[in-house]
Amino acid sequence: MRNRIGAVGNAPSRVSVTPVIPYILLAVAFLLIAYYGTAIYNFFIPTVVQRRDFSLGIWALAVIAGVAGFLSPCAFGMLPAYFAFFLSVDRAVPSSPRNPVRAFRAGLATAAGMVAVAVVLAIVVLSLGATFAPGLRVVTPVPNQYTRGLRIAAGALLIVLGVLQWRGWSIAGSFHPGRTQAWSFLRNGRTASALVCFQFGILYVLVALPCVANVMAAPLLAAAATYGLGGVVVAAGLFLLTMATLMVATSVLIGLTDQHLVARLRGSARTVLRVASVILIAMGFTLIYLDLDLGLFRRLFFQFPIR
Repeated sequence: MRNRIGAVGNAPSRVSVTPVIPYILLAVAFLLIAYYGTAIYNFFIPTVVQRRDFSLGIWALAVIAGVAGFLSPCAFGMLPAYFAFFLSVDRAVPSSPRNPVRAFRAGLATAAGMVAVAVVLAIVVLSLGATFAPGLRVVTPVPNQYTRGLRIAAGALLIVLGVLQWRGWSIAGSFHPGRTQAWSFLRNGRTASALVCFQFGILYVLVALPCVANVMAAPLLAAAATYGLGGVVVAAGLFLLTMATLMVATSVLIGLTDQHLVARLRGSARTVLRVASVILIAMGFTLIYLDLDLGLFRRLFFQFPIR
């Protein structure tokens, strides 16, 4: 039930040149994403949700809501964690080609996991109405303890995955094909990696649950009141398609970066995975700390009064 990632390939584990520049560029990219993602969210909630300003149109707002949900303050740490997770799954399945096509497939699997949770969330929002989504918030004077606990548990899971990876065990190893009869359908590494990417997609939305629910509720409920069931289908489709497209695009970009790192490191997977392990652990601790110190969480990301 386990697989040593240090044994991937026959290349030496040492590298003569430390690839600092690609990681610096990635760090800058993640900071910019967090900044502008927060700006979009900070526009959407006070303007659309609280003031009920739909002047941009329901369909346009459904797309903006998808961007805000994907890059929300609740999910900001999941993108660097996804970079680490992607490298882990990629290295755990050595038969899988490391190229944009492989990254595209991983992105589709991750997006499918995100959509699966988001569809259920949309049904719940439509069933329970406008009061449900605000009840999931954690930065209000009376935070939702269940949502808070879920996010802390997700942070702990990221730490565990990072520690296991640092110790040399692959994330995808426990889903390796052909180990048991129950997993006999996993006959190739591609299927195994798709499964764990699907699970990470589920985790992504669960971590961002309060933010995703809040930005989703406004266009869905407005479409239901204005256009009925057909409007709900269109608004939900635009919202889900936007989130899925952003995840696939992110995966392809990571895949291209991965190609560059592979060329620089010349097969030294251990070095790349050690850095990825640190990212997973750091994101896990950050997620937990911000949910324990909600005042800091709000000061960092939320620049508007939350009602």
